[in-house]
Amino acid sequence: MINKNQKSLPKRLRLPQEEYRGFKRYFLTIVTFKRKKYFSDRNNCFFIYKHLSQALKKNDFKAFLFLFMPDHLHLLIEAQDLNCDLEKFIKDFKQSSGFYFKKYTDHKLWSKSYYDHILRNNEYIENIIWYILNNPVRKNLVRFWYEYKYWGSTIYRKEDFYN
Repeated sequence: MINKNQKSLPKRLRLPQEEYRGFKRYFLTIVTFKRKKYFSDRNNCFFIYKHLSQALKKNDFKAFLFLFMPDHLHLLIEAQDLNCDLEKFIKDFKQSSGFYFKKYTDHKLWSKSYYDHILRNNEYIENIIWYILNNPVRKNLVRFWYEYKYWGSTIYRKEDFYN
């Protein structure tokens, strides 16, 4: 029950379900529960990456880029099949990683929702890649994007980003 003096949070609006299916590219941000800085720890990043990798493979997505900030995860992914379903991928990933994270740490991992942007055909993926890679620079975690360690791709090698 909401107290009269409390303001309710706006519900995150989603597009119709069919918009999240098919050959599409997505820019996602998934925030940790209460913005806890779980991804400042290398072991947590590696642990969650294993679940991310499994969910990507299971749901037939590839990651142009993933980057763990201390309290959120950025993903730039692409569906590899007409039957790909972003909402199913997110559910599988968050459920699996959250379950095992809670089991081993006794802490809730993810906030309830996530932010998504479906890329249009004319959007330059390179702009989003550089936006994500420079996020740690904007947050003063490193001086240069290449100094940050908690990122990768299932499509490219890290060396490909340096050219």
